[in-house]
Amino acid sequence: ATPTSTTPASTDAPTTTTTEPAASQWLLDYLGAAPGEAAGEPIRIGFVNQRSFSPESETAVRIAVDTLNTQASGAAGRPIELVPCNVETEADATACATSLATDPSVTMIMVGAFQAGNAAFYAAAGTAKPILVATGLPASDFLSTTSQTFTVGGAGVVAGLATFIVDGLSPAPQQVGVLHLDSPAGQASVDLFIRPILERAGANAVFVPLPVDGDPAAVQAAISSSGAATADTMLLALNVANCISAYDAFTQLDIDPTVVAVGPCNSVGVGEHLAGLGVNDPVPDGWYFGNNGYSSYIPNSEAGVDAYNEIMDAAAAATDTPIDRTGLAPITAATTFTIAKLMNSLGAAATDPAALRNAIVTFEGPMMFQAGPIACGRTVIVGVALTAVCASQMGVHQYRDGSWIPVLDGNNGRAIDLNAI
Repeated sequence: ATPTSTTPASTDAPTTTTTEPAASQWLLDYLGAAPGEAAGEPIRIGFVNQRSFSPESETAVRIAVDTLNTQASGAAGRPIELVPCNVETEADATACATSLATDPSVTMIMVGAFQAGNAAFYAAAGTAKPILVATGLPASDFLSTTSQTFTVGGAGVVAGLATFIVDGLSPAPQQVGVLHLDSPAGQASVDLFIRPILERAGANAVFVPLPVDGDPAAVQAAISSSGAATADTMLLALNVANCISAYDAFTQLDIDPTVVAVGPCNSVGVGEHLAGLGVNDPVPDGWYFGNNGYSSYIPNSEAGVDAYNEIMDAAAAATDTPIDRTGLAPITAATTFTIAKLMNSLGAAATDPAALRNAIVTFEGPMMFQAGPIACGRTVIVGVALTAVCASQMGVHQYRDGSWIPVLDGNNGRAIDLNAI
């Protein structure tokens, strides 16, 4: 399928027209790789993603693989070949898992992000191939015993944001409106993490499930009928469409709450919507956003943010095509590069499933864009042991008066420790 590219909403993320090689020295050092093109028989990696939910992940993984193959000697010196599989339904999930697990030419399976039949996917995939998830969403992603994820995913971000609301905002909110998707993933986030954290703090909270399609009229009606319109603080655990509809609903209802939101709310789609309304900002002014400890909008050389932006700049310049580097794109690219890093460390054993699985579960970092230590299976949030999750810190940043500001994240050494919640 053709990767989806969209027009950036602003120039806050660094943009240049550089013709320098995409693989910076930082990336080569991170990978433990030599510069140059990959050669030999390809290493085939299955890539599973929900295009309708995260088209930017598909773009990011292809750019990362192209960078590896042409500039950083691929993985273990060999080119990486993606075997893509799009998941929109539970039937798709089962079919993708079965196809990739039984294909002897596929070394491992990488998941971008999807939320349709995840449990069925893991059941069908079994343990034949290592599975590494870029961004976990529903409970089955972070409670899986057959996959790992080097990032905190949706579970960690919403738990950290709920903690930020009760511990980090001043003055403390009088009422919290929790707008979440009316989906298995959305309900799991509420039941396992958001509600327990807010209840423990004694916060007055109203929970508002919203239709996945983000219908503007339905979103505004739900906020009004639930009583959430009186909330002084809103937690948005939503997709892009609902983030846009929530913003419009706030305007129509003439309310101005403090907004704390998940990553999809600072996507290119939101910025394009604002531009159509004559608002010259990439996201609504004053909103807080959760991240994995670092943001592509805030320069940082040590965490790989600068290298990532250089790579995206080079890809855009090479094709003269705008590229969406927001949303889940940074974590998808980071996970792709980290797979190559692990394969480089294995050398000739890079395609051995047992060796690769061991390298994944024993990986201790560092991980691009992810703050804190990496220790698979040791993350526990409000008593819930996340067997598949290897990271335990998340961050919060804010867009205010035209600038991106680190609030509690890896940039200022104040990332939220999820194990302490």
